[in-house]
Amino acid sequence: MGITRPQRSTTQTSDTIPNNTLHSVASSGMFLNDGTTWNMQTFWQNTTGGINFQMSLDGKTFAPSRKVVLNIEPKVGSPLAATAEVDPDTGVVMLNLFYISGKNNISMASITCPANSVDCDTGSNSYLPTMVAPHEYTGLAAVNVGNAQDWRVYYYDEGGNVSEMAGNSSGFDMGTPIGGLALNGSDIAAVNINSMTNDINLFYVDQLTEALFTMEFKGVWSTPTTVSSQRVTSWNPTSGLGAAYSPGQDQLHVYYTGLDQGIYEFLANYVSLSNRTWLAQPGRNHIWAMADYVGADITAVG
Repeated sequence: MGITRPQRSTTQTSDTIPNNTLHSVASSGMFLNDGTTWNMQTFWQNTTGGINFQMSLDGKTFAPSRKVVLNIEPKVGSPLAATAEVDPDTGVVMLNLFYISGKNNISMASITCPANSVDCDTGSNSYLPTMVAPHEYTGLAAVNVGNAQDWRVYYYDEGGNVSEMAGNSSGFDMGTPIGGLALNGSDIAAVNINSMTNDINLFYVDQLTEALFTMEFKGVWSTPTTVSSQRVTSWNPTSGLGAAYSPGQDQLHVYYTGLDQGIYEFLANYVSLSNRTWLAQPGRNHIWAMADYVGADITAVG
Protein backbone atom coordinates (compact mmCIF):
# COMPACT_ATOMS: atom_id res chain seq x y z
CA MET A 1 0.00 0.00 0.00
CA GLY A 2 1.40 3.44 -0.92
CA ILE A 3 0.65 6.90 0.45
CA THR A 4 2.02 10.15 -1.01
CA ARG A 5 3.57 13.44 0.30
CA PRO A 6 4.80 16.73 -1.53
CA GLN A 7 8.40 16.89 -2.65
CA ARG A 8 12.01 17.73 -1.72
CA SER A 9 14.86 19.27 -3.69
CA THR A 10 16.71 14.25 -10.41
CA THR A 11 17.24 8.31 -12.32
CA GLN A 12 18.12 10.24 -15.52
CA THR A 13 16.16 13.21 -16.77
CA SER A 14 17.04 16.79 -17.64
CA ASP A 15 14.28 18.39 -15.56
CA THR A 16 15.14 19.88 -12.19
CA ILE A 17 12.52 20.16 -9.47
CA PRO A 18 12.82 22.73 -6.63
CA ASN A 19 13.64 21.53 -3.16
CA ASN A 20 10.66 21.34 -0.80
CA THR A 21 10.67 18.89 2.06
CA LEU A 22 7.33 19.83 3.63
CA HIS A 23 4.57 17.32 4.34
CA SER A 24 6.66 14.21 4.93
CA VAL A 25 4.86 10.91 5.44
CA ALA A 26 5.78 7.48 6.85
CA SER A 27 3.91 4.25 7.39
CA SER A 28 4.28 1.07 9.41
CA GLY A 29 2.27 -2.07 9.91
CA MET A 30 2.24 -5.70 10.97
CA PHE A 31 -0.08 -8.65 11.50
CA LEU A 32 -1.35 -8.99 15.05
CA ASN A 33 -0.87 -12.10 17.15
CA ASP A 34 -3.79 -13.90 15.49
CA GLY A 35 -1.75 -13.91 12.27
CA THR A 36 -4.60 -12.54 10.15
CA THR A 37 -5.49 -9.05 11.42
CA TRP A 38 -3.46 -6.33 9.71
CA ASN A 39 -2.72 -3.25 11.85
CA MET A 40 -1.36 -0.20 10.04
CA GLN A 41 -0.27 3.34 10.95
CA THR A 42 0.42 6.46 8.88
CA PHE A 43 2.36 9.48 10.14
CA TRP A 44 2.69 12.87 8.48
CA GLN A 45 4.09 16.30 9.27
CA ASN A 46 1.76 19.27 9.13
CA THR A 47 2.66 22.78 7.98
CA THR A 48 3.56 23.96 11.49
CA GLY A 49 6.01 21.09 12.03
CA GLY A 50 3.86 18.92 14.27
CA ILE A 51 3.34 15.24 13.48
CA ASN A 52 -0.07 13.61 13.20
CA PHE A 53 -0.96 9.96 12.77
CA GLN A 54 -3.85 7.68 11.92
CA MET A 55 -4.22 4.01 12.76
CA SER A 56 -6.18 1.24 11.10
CA LEU A 57 -7.04 -1.61 13.44
CA ASP A 58 -8.23 -3.86 10.62
CA GLY A 59 -6.21 -2.73 7.59
CA LYS A 60 -9.36 -1.34 5.96
CA THR A 61 -10.59 1.77 7.75
CA PHE A 62 -8.64 4.45 9.61
CA ALA A 63 -9.54 6.10 12.89
CA PRO A 64 -9.54 9.92 13.00
CA SER A 65 -6.13 11.58 13.04
CA ARG A 66 -4.36 12.35 16.30
CA LYS A 67 -1.37 14.49 17.17
CA VAL A 68 1.80 12.71 18.25
CA VAL A 69 2.85 14.21 21.59
CA LEU A 70 6.58 14.99 21.43
CA ASN A 71 8.98 16.64 23.86
CA ILE A 72 11.57 17.13 21.11
CA GLU A 73 10.19 19.39 18.41
CA PRO A 74 10.63 18.14 14.82
CA LYS A 75 12.40 20.27 12.27
CA VAL A 76 9.95 21.74 9.77
CA GLY A 77 10.46 19.74 6.61
CA SER A 78 11.82 16.71 8.46
CA PRO A 79 11.74 13.32 6.76
CA LEU A 80 9.94 10.63 8.73
CA ALA A 81 10.41 6.88 9.21
CA ALA A 82 8.40 4.44 11.30
CA THR A 83 8.46 0.84 12.49
CA ALA A 84 5.95 -1.31 14.36
CA GLU A 85 5.86 -4.53 16.36
CA VAL A 86 3.36 -6.26 18.63
CA ASP A 87 4.00 -7.76 22.05
CA PRO A 88 3.42 -11.52 21.68
CA ASP A 89 1.99 -11.82 25.19
CA THR A 90 -0.09 -8.69 25.74
CA GLY A 91 -0.99 -7.69 22.17
CA VAL A 92 0.26 -4.15 22.86
CA VAL A 93 1.30 -2.43 19.62
CA MET A 94 4.67 -0.66 19.86
CA LEU A 95 5.40 2.07 17.33
CA ASN A 96 8.69 3.86 16.78
CA LEU A 97 8.87 7.16 14.94
CA PHE A 98 12.16 8.61 13.67
CA TYR A 99 12.55 12.21 12.54
CA ILE A 100 15.01 15.12 12.33
CA SER A 101 15.05 17.77 15.05
CA GLY A 102 17.10 20.85 15.91
CA LYS A 103 20.37 21.21 14.02
CA ASN A 104 19.97 18.00 12.00
CA ASN A 105 19.69 15.57 14.90
CA ILE A 106 17.96 12.21 14.53
CA SER A 107 15.29 11.76 17.20
CA MET A 108 13.13 8.79 18.14
CA ALA A 109 9.70 8.60 19.76
CA SER A 110 8.41 5.32 21.21
CA ILE A 111 4.63 5.05 21.15
CA THR A 112 2.51 2.31 22.74
CA CYS A 113 -1.07 1.41 21.90
CA PRO A 114 -3.20 -0.99 23.98
CA ALA A 115 -4.47 -4.07 22.17
CA ASN A 116 -7.32 -3.24 19.77
CA SER A 117 -7.14 0.46 20.61
CA VAL A 118 -6.07 3.68 18.90
CA ASP A 119 -5.60 5.40 22.27
CA CYS A 120 -1.80 5.60 22.00
CA ASP A 121 0.72 7.31 24.27
CA THR A 122 4.29 8.51 23.69
CA GLY A 123 6.37 6.64 26.25
CA SER A 124 9.77 8.15 25.48
CA ASN A 125 11.31 10.73 23.16
CA SER A 126 15.08 10.98 22.77
CA TYR A 127 17.97 12.20 20.62
CA LEU A 128 20.09 9.62 18.78
CA PRO A 129 23.58 11.15 18.53
CA THR A 130 25.65 10.49 15.40
CA MET A 131 29.40 10.63 14.85
CA VAL A 132 28.83 12.71 11.69
CA ALA A 133 25.68 14.81 11.55
CA PRO A 134 22.96 13.92 9.04
CA HIS A 135 22.85 16.07 5.92
CA GLU A 136 20.52 19.06 6.10
CA TYR A 137 18.33 17.49 3.40
CA THR A 138 18.76 13.81 4.25
CA GLY A 139 16.14 11.18 3.66
CA LEU A 140 15.28 8.77 6.47
CA ALA A 141 14.30 5.08 6.57
CA ALA A 142 14.01 2.49 9.34
CA VAL A 143 13.38 -1.25 9.68
CA ASN A 144 12.92 -3.77 12.47
CA VAL A 145 15.33 -6.67 12.72
CA GLY A 146 14.83 -10.00 14.46
CA ASN A 147 11.10 -9.38 15.02
CA ALA A 148 12.07 -7.54 18.20
CA GLN A 149 12.83 -4.08 19.56
CA ASP A 150 15.93 -3.91 17.40
CA TRP A 151 16.18 -1.28 14.68
CA ARG A 152 18.28 -0.02 11.79
CA VAL A 153 17.95 3.61 10.74
CA TYR A 154 19.23 4.84 7.36
CA TYR A 155 20.21 8.37 6.35
CA TYR A 156 23.03 10.17 4.59
CA ASP A 157 25.48 12.29 6.53
CA GLU A 158 26.66 15.83 5.81
CA GLY A 159 29.26 14.40 3.40
CA GLY A 160 26.56 12.52 1.50
CA ASN A 161 27.64 9.08 2.79
CA VAL A 162 24.79 6.57 3.01
CA SER A 163 24.88 5.52 6.67
CA GLU A 164 23.28 3.09 9.10
CA MET A 165 22.53 3.54 12.78
CA ALA A 166 21.92 0.31 14.72
CA GLY A 167 20.14 0.14 18.05
CA ASN A 168 17.80 -1.64 20.40
CA SER A 169 15.98 -0.92 23.64
CA SER A 170 19.38 -0.48 25.36
CA GLY A 171 20.61 2.25 23.01
CA PHE A 172 22.02 3.06 19.58
CA ASP A 173 25.47 3.29 18.06
CA MET A 174 26.58 6.58 16.49
CA GLY A 175 26.16 5.63 12.85
CA THR A 176 28.42 4.01 10.26
CA PRO A 177 28.84 4.71 6.51
CA ILE A 178 27.84 1.61 4.57
CA GLY A 179 28.70 2.67 1.02
CA GLY A 180 27.54 5.01 -1.69
CA LEU A 181 27.01 8.76 -1.92
CA ALA A 182 23.45 10.06 -2.00
CA LEU A 183 22.10 13.00 -3.97
CA ASN A 184 21.41 16.12 -1.92
CA GLY A 185 17.69 16.40 -1.21
CA SER A 186 16.85 12.84 -2.26
CA ASP A 187 15.00 10.23 -0.24
CA ILE A 188 15.96 6.80 1.15
CA ALA A 189 13.77 3.69 1.46
CA ALA A 190 14.39 0.35 3.13
CA VAL A 191 12.56 -2.92 3.70
CA ASN A 192 13.56 -6.05 5.61
CA ILE A 193 12.21 -8.94 3.54
CA ASN A 194 13.05 -11.50 6.24
CA SER A 195 13.10 -10.11 9.76
CA MET A 196 14.33 -13.41 11.22
CA THR A 197 17.43 -13.84 9.03
CA ASN A 198 17.56 -10.08 8.26
CA ASP A 199 17.66 -9.54 4.52
CA ILE A 200 17.56 -5.74 4.35
CA ASN A 201 17.13 -3.99 1.00
CA LEU A 202 18.06 -0.31 0.84
CA PHE A 203 17.28 2.17 -1.95
CA TYR A 204 18.80 5.60 -2.51
CA VAL A 205 19.56 8.07 -5.31
CA ASP A 206 23.18 8.08 -6.48
CA GLN A 207 24.91 11.46 -6.22
CA LEU A 208 26.75 11.20 -9.56
CA THR A 209 24.24 9.55 -11.90
CA GLU A 210 21.02 10.60 -10.11
CA ALA A 211 19.76 7.05 -10.74
CA LEU A 212 18.04 4.79 -8.22
CA PHE A 213 20.57 2.48 -6.57
CA THR A 214 20.09 -0.50 -4.28
CA MET A 215 22.13 -2.37 -1.67
CA GLU A 216 21.33 -5.60 0.15
CA PHE A 217 22.40 -6.77 3.60
CA LYS A 218 22.70 -10.52 4.18
CA GLY A 219 25.43 -10.62 6.80
CA VAL A 220 27.42 -7.99 4.87
CA TRP A 221 26.38 -5.14 2.59
CA SER A 222 26.51 -5.74 -1.15
CA THR A 223 28.13 -3.31 -3.58
CA PRO A 224 25.64 -0.62 -4.66
CA THR A 225 24.07 -1.29 -8.07
CA THR A 226 21.57 0.58 -10.22
CA VAL A 227 17.99 -0.66 -10.31
CA SER A 228 17.66 0.18 -14.02
CA SER A 229 20.34 1.23 -16.52
CA GLN A 230 17.73 2.59 -18.92
CA ARG A 231 16.55 6.18 -19.13
CA VAL A 232 13.30 6.61 -17.22
CA THR A 233 11.42 9.64 -18.52
CA SER A 234 9.08 9.93 -15.53
CA TRP A 235 11.88 9.68 -12.96
CA ASN A 236 12.34 12.49 -10.46
CA PRO A 237 15.44 11.83 -8.33
CA THR A 238 14.21 14.10 -5.55
CA SER A 239 10.83 12.44 -5.27
CA GLY A 240 9.90 10.55 -2.15
CA LEU A 241 10.58 6.80 -2.17
CA GLY A 242 8.63 3.92 -0.65
CA ALA A 243 9.58 0.23 -0.57
CA ALA A 244 7.58 -2.90 0.27
CA TYR A 245 7.90 -6.68 -0.12
CA SER A 246 5.19 -9.17 -1.17
CA PRO A 247 6.21 -12.55 0.29
CA GLY A 248 3.55 -14.54 -1.56
CA GLN A 249 4.79 -13.31 -4.94
CA ASP A 250 8.40 -12.92 -3.77
CA GLN A 251 8.43 -9.41 -5.23
CA LEU A 252 10.03 -6.12 -4.21
CA HIS A 253 8.20 -2.89 -4.96
CA VAL A 254 9.80 0.57 -4.98
CA TYR A 255 7.44 3.49 -5.50
CA TYR A 256 8.05 7.09 -6.49
CA THR A 257 5.99 10.00 -7.78
CA GLY A 258 6.91 11.04 -11.32
CA LEU A 259 7.37 14.32 -13.12
CA ASP A 260 3.77 14.01 -14.35
CA GLN A 261 2.49 13.51 -10.76
CA GLY A 262 1.75 9.87 -11.51
CA ILE A 263 2.72 7.10 -9.09
CA TYR A 264 5.25 4.62 -10.49
CA GLU A 265 6.62 1.28 -9.34
CA PHE A 266 9.97 -0.42 -9.94
CA LEU A 267 9.35 -4.16 -9.60
CA ALA A 268 11.74 -7.04 -8.86
CA ASN A 269 10.84 -10.74 -9.15
CA TYR A 270 12.44 -13.81 -7.51
CA VAL A 271 13.68 -11.58 -4.72
CA SER A 272 14.69 -14.32 -2.28
CA LEU A 273 16.50 -16.30 -5.01
CA SER A 274 19.85 -15.83 -6.72
CA ASN A 275 18.22 -14.80 -10.02
CA ARG A 276 16.53 -11.63 -8.75
CA THR A 277 15.39 -9.59 -11.75
CA TRP A 278 14.35 -5.94 -11.90
CA LEU A 279 12.06 -4.83 -14.72
CA ALA A 280 13.96 -2.21 -16.72
CA GLN A 281 11.09 0.28 -16.78
CA PRO A 282 8.75 1.20 -13.94
CA GLY A 283 5.07 0.42 -14.20
CA ARG A 284 2.06 2.55 -13.44
CA ASN A 285 -1.45 1.53 -12.50
CA HIS A 286 -3.83 4.21 -13.70
CA ILE A 287 -6.35 3.47 -10.95
CA TRP A 288 -3.83 4.95 -8.50
CA ALA A 289 -4.66 8.54 -7.67
CA MET A 290 -2.38 11.27 -8.95
CA ALA A 291 -0.10 12.99 -6.45
CA ASP A 292 -1.03 16.54 -5.50
CA TYR A 293 2.46 17.82 -6.34
CA VAL A 294 5.36 16.90 -8.60
CA GLY A 295 7.83 15.00 -6.44
CA ALA A 296 5.33 14.25 -3.68
CA ASP A 297 6.62 12.01 -0.95
CA ILE A 298 5.34 8.45 -0.89
CA THR A 299 5.44 5.66 1.64
CA ALA A 300 4.73 1.95 1.35
CA VAL A 301 4.16 -0.90 3.76
CA GLY A 302 3.70 -4.61 3.20
